[in-house]
Amino acid sequence: MEHTRDHIRVLLRKQLDDSLTDAERESLGQWADAHPDNREVLERIYTQEHFMADLEAFGSLDDRTAQITAYVRDRRPVKGRSFSIGRLLPYAATILLTLASAWLFFGNHLTDREPEIGQIQDIAPGGNRATLTLADGRTISLSEAQTGIVVGEGISYTDGSLVLGEQANRGTSEQVHTLTTPKGGTYQIILPDRAKVWLNANSTLKYPSRFPENERIVELEGEAYFDVSEQVNERSQKTPFRVVSKGQTVEVLGTQFNISAYADDPEIKTTLVEGKVKVALAGSTTDRSPITDHRPPITLSPGEQSTVRARLPGQGAVIGVQQVDVNQYTAWKDGLIILNNADIATVVRQLERWYDVTFEVASWPEGLRLEGELPRNTKLSGIIDALQLNTGKQLYINGRRVMERQ
Repeated sequence: MEHTRDHIRVLLRKQLDDSLTDAERESLGQWADAHPDNREVLERIYTQEHFMADLEAFGSLDDRTAQITAYVRDRRPVKGRSFSIGRLLPYAATILLTLASAWLFFGNHLTDREPEIGQIQDIAPGGNRATLTLADGRTISLSEAQTGIVVGEGISYTDGSLVLGEQANRGTSEQVHTLTTPKGGTYQIILPDRAKVWLNANSTLKYPSRFPENERIVELEGEAYFDVSEQVNERSQKTPFRVVSKGQTVEVLGTQFNISAYADDPEIKTTLVEGKVKVALAGSTTDRSPITDHRPPITLSPGEQSTVRARLPGQGAVIGVQQVDVNQYTAWKDGLIILNNADIATVVRQLERWYDVTFEVASWPEGLRLEGELPRNTKLSGIIDALQLNTGKQLYINGRRVMERQ
């Protein structure tokens, strides 16, 4: 009797829909008897049949989604209610990467079974990976055992061990170093002014070995979270901190914020956590003294996000501001993927960067948007299970490609 992961997944879903044939019920029972972990998965489903009935008592779909999300995040029933993943499947088209998390909770025992045809390997999530390119052209592969570096009189890791000696940073403020994370990499840096920066996957940060007295400027391509402290120079003047990226300059005095400015994303998103920032449209960043668009800067308050659409030839950039849940845009630095009505294309781009893979899927369900929360240390096979559950696509891993089974 066939007991592959795909086959068992189908049987579990049919069990939850109460549509098993006698032969399929017998097959599922044999699988459950083959290992205690299998039996545990099945018993969890059998004993949690009342959650959906109780869930219907909530007024709106948003209310139901909130309850499901709370359950998945805490890994426990909400207000004493039991949880049944299968009975929630009718909501999959509108609310579900939440249930993808639940599938990982109930179904993670299945991921160690014999791999599918074409699924050559699993892929581990990203980790601490980065290279440092110094102003003199030297390139250093930074330790994966460390989480970040500190720039001061020398360059050290966050635990105090040296990357380079003091001579590495001697020179003028015009010396520019570059910290680069690959796909599947993330790293932290504490800048000479003690500003903290978390660099997401496939990103680059250019910074000087020392900041001049009157300004602090860095350049970003990709995504980073900034924690900037207010700085006062010897003349008792506050020194602005500026982040230059494609199409915009962000200016702050002291605050926490996130910028996502990937070259392959259609928009630049600046999300403010606390303090205030000014977002100015920029015409050029090549000389590190950006030419500001003639329109006045936009000032963001905590919980607000600016969105800048990339400048088109002969056209001005478009900028907008909206209130957002900042956790969705900053949780990556704390090891989480949080989705709040995210479109599938955005999700796939995030996964490609974090797992260093390419998705080769002809098309996704039109209008599909996802909700939920997943840890970023999940192996790719778990994410594939989640996407299959949400999209109805049959996906498999082939090398560093995620492909659709035809």
